Amino acid sequence: MESLIPLLQKNRIFKSVPLEELEKLAALFRRKYYPRGVRICREGEVSNEFYILVSGQVRVLKKTESGDEIEFAYLSPGDFFGDMPLLASEPRLTSVEVVIDAEVLEITRDEFEKAIETHIPILKNLVELLSFKLRQKRETIQSQQRSKYPIITVYSTEERIGKTLLVANLAASLVKETRKKVVVVDMGIKEESLTRVLKIPPTKRINSSQIASGYLEECTVNHEGGLEVVSIAPELLMEESKGRESIALILGILKDRYDYVLIDTSSKLSRSTFEALDLSNMVLFVTSNSSEEYPLIILDHQEVRTVLNLSDTGIGGIAKTRRGFHVLPRDYEVSTAFFQTGKPFILDYPHSELSKSLEALARDIEGKKIGLALGGGSARGMAHIGVLYALEEYGIPIDMISGTSAGALIGSAYAAGVPLDIIKTSVLKWGSKLGLLRLADIQFFKAGLFGGDRVDKLFLDVVGDPDFSELKIPLSVVAMDLNTGEEVVFEKGNVRNAVRASFSIPGVFVPVKYRDRYLIDGSVVDPVPVKPLLDRGADITLAVSVTPPLETSEKPSFSRFSIMPKVLDAIMRSLQSLQYEITNIKAMPASILITPEVGNIAWAEFYKADRLIEAGRKAIEQVLPEIQKLRWNT
Repeated sequence: MESLIPLLQKNRIFKSVPLEELEKLAALFRRKYYPRGVRICREGEVSNEFYILVSGQVRVLKKTESGDEIEFAYLSPGDFFGDMPLLASEPRLTSVEVVIDAEVLEITRDEFEKAIETHIPILKNLVELLSFKLRQKRETIQSQQRSKYPIITVYSTEERIGKTLLVANLAASLVKETRKKVVVVDMGIKEESLTRVLKIPPTKRINSSQIASGYLEECTVNHEGGLEVVSIAPELLMEESKGRESIALILGILKDRYDYVLIDTSSKLSRSTFEALDLSNMVLFVTSNSSEEYPLIILDHQEVRTVLNLSDTGIGGIAKTRRGFHVLPRDYEVSTAFFQTGKPFILDYPHSELSKSLEALARDIEGKKIGLALGGGSARGMAHIGVLYALEEYGIPIDMISGTSAGALIGSAYAAGVPLDIIKTSVLKWGSKLGLLRLADIQFFKAGLFGGDRVDKLFLDVVGDPDFSELKIPLSVVAMDLNTGEEVVFEKGNVRNAVRASFSIPGVFVPVKYRDRYLIDGSVVDPVPVKPLLDRGADITLAVSVTPPLETSEKPSFSRFSIMPKVLDAIMRSLQSLQYEITNIKAMPASILITPEVGNIAWAEFYKADRLIEAGRKAIEQVLPEIQKLRWNT
């Protein structure tokens, strides 16, 4: 028992207790061994054992209202756990699970109370510690609510895959996109490790297994981009047992201090690397091959994202359409700048596609992916241009777009990377008082007045002829099966054909034949397509409806035209009434419904594009506080 006395003296419960009294108390404890993965205590069970950790490490878990478990803290040798021994035997408030094979001292509440009933210092220490633990748990719960995946390990089985570049710039992106505290842990063994690339002096590396909060703080380096970096010396990582224990201790301390702990591991699967992976809540598996699967043997309980790097463009495009995949495009200019300066390139090259890809990954990790649903509305759909202008102006990123009819046309151009100024110029060029007739190629004896070839030409002139996999922003285009009334969602194949089908207003444009189906305007079945965004994993959905109620619409005069525009007006106004009613149902799941004031502009008044664009811009300004509240949790 002599070896237990220093351990008890370290514990705040026994502060100021004389040595001879500690020796008597030590004799009452029983030693027990628990292997990794065992739960020593379970939340909800009734028992009254009290424990002090002698060696190894355990973590304290608590269930949320949804049934998920969150981590309160990691405990190290000398810490105690179990319900406070002076409290009545109630169901346990937390679970305790062994992380590193643990040896504990165990005593029952009755035995402990009997031993300390006359020890005023111990009773006083217990009261102080109880208050401290309750406050600490409350703060930890608040922290866990902010970050679902606090410990993230970046791992690859490949060497020279660009992992170091990814880690540093993703960390800076997390700071920018979440406004939270981020620390990077360098566990690289090779010379080209993160610390070397960031030009951090090696004297700051952690090279002792005696990990304490103060020592860790001394070794933490502040870096550009709001990063803080902790580097572990390779020689410590290579030690079998000390390396594992050190990593567990480091992560336990950092997790309480930071919202995100991002770990750069070695590709070599050492015990230290395995420990980091095992303790992680999320793993980013970096690969150059979109068909490679992450190793299930070592990744079983973590959330996983696959990051495709150093890939061929075509392969990357295909992977981009898969949920849970992120593609980093090649950009030699910004990559070279990073390796030359050690400064995260998202600071100097924020508009590069590489920076945007990492920011999208950061939003995915935070659970703040933003989806934009653009509805149909003929000329009124030009309000979507103003919506996009305002979102860019106020720095609201878009991770995915869904569109139907006019929304599919505008949304696909933006998803393809066409600048808004070019989209606007093109719209103004073909917009005139002739309205929709400017796109007319009249067809006789067919199921529609117009063939749609001019719409095709407009699309080719402005957007080109891309595949969905080539788009810069993931896109969903909605059409409807004319025979069955079924909603058809395009996310693969030729974008132009999908938009052409989605734009085929019934009775106005000839339906588009697709395989064995005839497809028409998707706004008939889904005027504001929110569901495709939710299916793709959007966390925040912005739905833009440009179909006002019929009674608020100004009735246009077509007296100067032939009978054809009057027929079109009857068709379109009937369709508008149907769309408005469906929108009330379909847009319900949206986080925010945005309704530009376009009721005083008729469906065919394309020549009022400037007013429509301005209406879209104002609509975003009106809901901007709501968007920012969802984005920043403020």
